[in-house]
Amino acid sequence: MTSAFSTAHCKKLHRDFYRRPAHILAPELLGKVFLRKEKAGYSGGMITEVEAYEQHDPASHSFSGISERNKLMFGEAGFLYVYLIYGIHFCANVVSGKKDSGEAVLLRGINPLTGLEYIQQRRNSAKQDKLLTGPGNLCKGLHISRAHNGTDLCGEDI
Repeated sequence: MTSAFSTAHCKKLHRDFYRRPAHILAPELLGKVFLRKEKAGYSGGMITEVEAYEQHDPASHSFSGISERNKLMFGEAGFLYVYLIYGIHFCANVVSGKKDSGEAVLLRGINPLTGLEYIQQRRNSAKQDKLLTGPGNLCKGLHISRAHNGTDLCGEDI
């Protein structure tokens, strides 16, 4: 995750940026650029839609406490929490808040800015306006899977 588009001038966001409650972090992620390394460059774009989940929310994976599936939500902020929903779609979340807080921000929409050819191929679509709308489409278009669960957004893996 970066705060600027040009990959030559991109700066990763510092871990402290993510250490805020999900309801505070969520609107701050809007307009930030999420880039994913590809074989020959990057794919990604500007974050346009997010959803905050905190432990007190019954819709949150952390509501019932820590489990093998959701343990990343209780870990250090600034990591990706990726899960499979309905056995079909992956969803990518940015872990937020203090350690043990069980918080994350779901990435729901991104406006593609780079790597369009990769995204269009994965989504089997030439229509740019809906390529990365909805959490499942976002993950499919950016090729994010369970293998990316635990990826450090402050590191070099994404």
